[in-house]
Amino acid sequence: MQLFQYAVFKDEKLDKDGEVVDEAEVLVEPTTILGRSAEQVSLRAAMEIPAEHKADVDRIKVVVRPF
Repeated sequence: MQLFQYAVFKDEKLDKDGEVVDEAEVLVEPTTILGRSAEQVSLRAAMEIPAEHKADVDRIKVVVRPF
């Protein structure tokens, strides 16, 4: 087992002129957990995405870092 930290955020949305129409936001605050691999931690983080944001899956990013 290794110690990992993960967070989930939604990237900003731009219109065709490059103007921001929807701001970026953190969906899951940085969280520290034990896991076997970064892939396993990424899957666990993805399960924590709030239901109201799952329709914007193309804008959601999961970031994972080992310690």
